[in-house]
Amino acid sequence: MLSDRARCLLAVRFYQERILSLGQAAQLAGLSRWDFIETLSENGVPVLDFTPEELEVEFAAADRLAEELNL
Repeated sequence: MLSDRARCLLAVRFYQERILSLGQAAQLAGLSRWDFIETLSENGVPVLDFTPEELEVEFAAADRLAEELNL
């Protein structure tokens, strides 16, 4: 059986490689989502890691919403 530390590091790696979602990785690590986010930070892994293309889509959606709301 894997040690708690090994499971946690495996969960961090799987999250970083986008194999597991945040919730799935937290569950594998045996941590709450908030504690897992802290673990990611301690290991230098960003919680939000968008590609330039993904950011472009997100900003375009925000611009459209702002226009619809007349902001």
